[in-house]
Amino acid sequence: MMGQPAENKERPEFLEPHYTIAELSAAWHISQKTLGEWFAAEEGVIKFGSKVVSRNRRTYTSIRIPESVARRVYLSKTARRKKNVPWERPPRLKNDV
Repeated sequence: MMGQPAENKERPEFLEPHYTIAELSAAWHISQKTLGEWFAAEEGVIKFGSKVVSRNRRTYTSIRIPESVARRVYLSKTARRKKNVPWERPPRLKNDV
């Protein structure tokens, strides 16, 4: 069928699912604090939020983690790579759109 990508081709990076720290934390049963440390300086993570530095206001940064980056970090932090167990996409939370 025209207009549909071939099955053996990967999706473009911008179309792959992106996850929040909360979603990965729930799926992997790892604390949000730990995951924040894992992904803080990871290449490919999208960071956005307030950049205004003020003494009276806390700055907030939100991040979105592409599936490929989540897979790479998960495999590097766990022993699954040695066991040859395939990576599974984490389930979406019920309140996600």
